[in-house]
Amino acid sequence: SNPKSVISFMKTKPDIKKVAVVNVAELIARSTAAAMKDALQKEGFEIVFEEEYPKGVTDLRPMLGRIKTLNPDAVIAATFFEDNVLFVRQLREVGFNPKFLWTMVGFDQPEYIEALGKTAEGVCGWIVWHIKFEDLGYPGVREFYEAYMKEYGKRPFAEAATGYTALQILKQAIEKAGTLDNEKIRQVLLTEEFMTIIGKVKYNEQGINIHNVVYMGQIQNGKLEIVWPPNLATAEIWYPKPEWSS
Repeated sequence: SNPKSVISFMKTKPDIKKVAVVNVAELIARSTAAAMKDALQKEGFEIVFEEEYPKGVTDLRPMLGRIKTLNPDAVIAATFFEDNVLFVRQLREVGFNPKFLWTMVGFDQPEYIEALGKTAEGVCGWIVWHIKFEDLGYPGVREFYEAYMKEYGKRPFAEAATGYTALQILKQAIEKAGTLDNEKIRQVLLTEEFMTIIGKVKYNEQGINIHNVVYMGQIQNGKLEIVWPPNLATAEIWYPKPEWSS
């Protein structure tokens, strides 16, 4: 739940002052929303609305109507796939189009664009992995992409990439340990640095990757583009978010 890319972008837009933050009742969504709110407040943004909604929700319009009344500049939604699609679809139905809309899980999946069509245009979210990472010299990016495309007929998304990353790390740890002894492998995992398709990985005492960089993406013309940080962008961000397109 790393809010850095989102907040660093928002800080470049002086017209983003008021923010709504919502999350689905899931642990990672809750912790992401909490990290976002903490970072937003530290940077002087005003949180005008915050709410948690249940898993399996089928109608978010009452909540979205309340958000519309408050008219925040940005909406941050810590979502999972199904409620992400519902959230964006119903945000459009209530007729509210914030300047900046960020969602969490599901945003980077090909099925998301299939489900929402043109309604997905201009929605932002996290990017954990992108074929553009090949330009950064990360090992195995092209091989992973091509193998995944061949097997599944669509581009890989975050969970596929992180699963592959975990196995890259395990393989390197076994090689560095020179043994299959669990304790020796564990010591390597705790102390060494690994190069993967998502970049450098080195764990701290809590098991968190100290090199964790999360990029921000946006759906533009039916494609997932990296829009932040600018040095790795595949496209310039559409800001403010365009009107809902039919």
